[in-house]
Amino acid sequence: MKIGTCERVARSLGCSPQQIKRFCDLGKIPCYRSSSDGIQSMYTYRIHEHALLDYFSCETVEDFQMVQYR
Repeated sequence: MKIGTCERVARSLGCSPQQIKRFCDLGKIPCYRSSSDGIQSMYTYRIHEHALLDYFSCETVEDFQMVQYR
């Protein structure tokens, strides 16, 4: 199971990390907060790959890579 940061997810979607953080704050994308997991990030939000795929209704990571933020 992979874990993504706000920056990594935003880069994949072509949007800003603040937009992903806002989705997490609103509870739309399930996430957890950690600053001690060894992943370098400005944000402490961590998103599990399966939660991201569920939110965007994707079955695989390849499907998710086709999604662009609007």
